[in-house]
Amino acid sequence: MTDYTELKRLAEAAIIARNEYDADECNADLADEQTAADDAFHDAAGPEEVLLLIAENESLRGSCKAMGADMGKLTRERNSFRSQAEKARAEVAGLRTGYEAYEQVNAELKAENERLRAGVKGDYDLDAWLDWTQEAEALRKLVSDTALELRKASSWICREVEAGTTSATHWAIRLREKADQIGAALGQGEQS
Repeated sequence: MTDYTELKRLAEAAIIARNEYDADECNADLADEQTAADDAFHDAAGPEEVLLLIAENESLRGSCKAMGADMGKLTRERNSFRSQAEKARAEVAGLRTGYEAYEQVNAELKAENERLRAGVKGDYDLDAWLDWTQEAEALRKLVSDTALELRKASSWICREVEAGTTSATHWAIRLREKADQIGAALGQGEQS
């Protein structure tokens, strides 16, 4: 970029001199000052300088257009990343809800177990009790397996979210299937 400080100073001096002369056209000293300022400016602002200014202006316009295109691309990428982050947040929220449901089921099973232990005094149906222990063991294993998967999924999804990927859907589907299995098992357990 060329330094146009002197050309700018001469142009401003020519404008001031012309304005002063326009205000008092009968003043010969002002007419001489205006002529000298115009001559100094015209000597400094030859065709080469004008072409340099035009070329520099065109170059800057091209740079501005390129930056505008880059800005549009960056804005689209930013919006895409925001959308991916929102999807990941929704998936994590769903997993968190699933984990909280697991915690609730686990607490309910523990409470039911305590009630049953407190209720067993010696007068009970051994066959019914054996059936219940087998069912409770199966539920315990299902809950334990689901808890392990939830922990793995939670850690994995957190890493995937930090990495900016969107492949956490597989885990979400598996966790939903496990939750359906728990629900079905609990529904059968209540009917027994």
